[in-house]
Amino acid sequence: MEVQEIIQEGNSILALDKPAFKSYYDEKVEIVKESKNDNFILEFELQQLQYLLHIEASYDKVIAYADELLNKYMYVVDNYLLSKLYRWIGVAHNHTGDLQRSMEAYNSAIKLIEKISIKTDDQLFELGLVYNNIAILFKNANENEKRLEYIRLSMAIFKKIGSEKGLGIVYNAFANYYTHAGNLDKAMQYQRLSLKIKKKLKDYKGIGVNYGNIAGIFLDKNDFVHAEKYLKLSEKVKTKHGTNYSLSHLYMMYGEFYMKLENPARAIPYLLKCHKITTKYHMKFELNDVCVILANTYEQLGDYKTSVQYLKEHIAVNKEISDIQRAKTTIELKERHETEKQCQETKILKAKNKEIKEHVIRLEKYSTELKQFAQIASHDLKEPLRAIKMHLMLLERSATCLNEKQHEIIDYTKKAAERLYMMVEDLKSFSNLDYMNVNKAIKPLQINLIIQDLFKETKDAFASKKISLVVGKMPLLPGNGNLIKNLFSNLIYNAFYYNNKPEPTLVITHRLFKNHHIFKFKDNGVGIDSHYYSKIFELFERLEADHNYKGTGIGLAICKKIVDNMNGKIWVKSKIGIGSEFYISLPQH
Repeated sequence: MEVQEIIQEGNSILALDKPAFKSYYDEKVEIVKESKNDNFILEFELQQLQYLLHIEASYDKVIAYADELLNKYMYVVDNYLLSKLYRWIGVAHNHTGDLQRSMEAYNSAIKLIEKISIKTDDQLFELGLVYNNIAILFKNANENEKRLEYIRLSMAIFKKIGSEKGLGIVYNAFANYYTHAGNLDKAMQYQRLSLKIKKKLKDYKGIGVNYGNIAGIFLDKNDFVHAEKYLKLSEKVKTKHGTNYSLSHLYMMYGEFYMKLENPARAIPYLLKCHKITTKYHMKFELNDVCVILANTYEQLGDYKTSVQYLKEHIAVNKEISDIQRAKTTIELKERHETEKQCQETKILKAKNKEIKEHVIRLEKYSTELKQFAQIASHDLKEPLRAIKMHLMLLERSATCLNEKQHEIIDYTKKAAERLYMMVEDLKSFSNLDYMNVNKAIKPLQINLIIQDLFKETKDAFASKKISLVVGKMPLLPGNGNLIKNLFSNLIYNAFYYNNKPEPTLVITHRLFKNHHIFKFKDNGVGIDSHYYSKIFELFERLEADHNYKGTGIGLAICKKIVDNMNGKIWVKSKIGIGSEFYISLPQH
């Protein structure tokens, strides 16, 4: 099974809220890690977080695990996956009552998504979920205006991308808001809209939640017949598909139902089930509520000793979450500070706008002058180098009494002149990249044909070696042909040049991932020590092992500059004596 198929299957299992995901994760996690693809690995680990959150409700475990993932993958995966990770961190902190850290995580998620210039529907959907989660946070902070603001932001996104799943979520959020506001008719209207969508999508977990919320509305209306009907429907679905979190809400609602029917004895077993779940999984808000209800219920039964016990627990839990008001104030102050900071930055930007424009004009002028200088310097440097080489050759031919050592000195000087000549040529090529606009001369490029043409040229240069090339399916890539040829030419040449195997081999493959073209150049050459992974892309950087090979140390710097100009990334993975894998990531658009 391919890694992408493993991830898709994991999503399918989680969509049904199956506890079976735990064994599936344990079975497949090593296979996913063997792919050595950080994005795939994190995507699968996010599924594990989702399982811990929704099925086990292990919030403290989620926070610790998520922090590990953040430290490991912060700088190696795309912003979309990192935003998901921050959202799960926010959800976990919200459940444990740490609203300040929850809001910080949600803000980080929003900033990461906003950095993406062209957002896909999936990325916008993720942004909508973050806004919806922030609305839940403000619900816990009793900030209803802010809560409504973020529900509306969430709804605007889901409507924009036409997401039925998103609308099902946001209709439920509106319903809960209107229930809290006492507008029960409007709340029921939104619950039924949400339920209709979730039935259509076969979202059983969501259906169970809607049934429970509808039961709550009927209970507020003192319509006990319909309340009981929907409680039983919710129980039937949640028992099979629900999470520990949703079950705790169901049991609490059953307790409230029987208390309203003045039957505290029947309420107790349900409330104790709720207490057991909320205690085990540190659901502080829910535990606080159920302790109050249990204290009142035992008081009605005349069991004052147990009532006082739960009242004391309520006071203790309430003390733990007493910082909610402080967190709310911190959030408000932080938002105010951010707003003031943005206003100040806007003023500075406006004041600097004219100055920046002047700088741009000057830079354009300097760029033109620098290009002219590079051309003149290149020409003027090459002339004396040619003269040095020519005079050395004349000296060697005319001298009749040179000894072996003197011949070595002349030979060494000629080679140094040749190398300097090559460096001047490469430096000229490197400087010219600044002036080759990547957006000019754009046309669809048949990458497969470009590679084959480059290989023919390379084959002639390595006639003495038995070199071979394997090319996978290549895309039709819009781009500047000269830049792409220059980029691929350097990587193909290096794969065979820095290779001491009897049969040097290069394998070039391509895949699409998250709106990016990923090219991999895998060779069986001399390899590169991991300490030099970043150094090799710097100008004139040559490794110690490279001294056995001719070269100027500019080729990979040229590759990096081309890729940077195309808003892409280039990196390497390698093992000494085994070979190297060079990766290029280029935006699809």
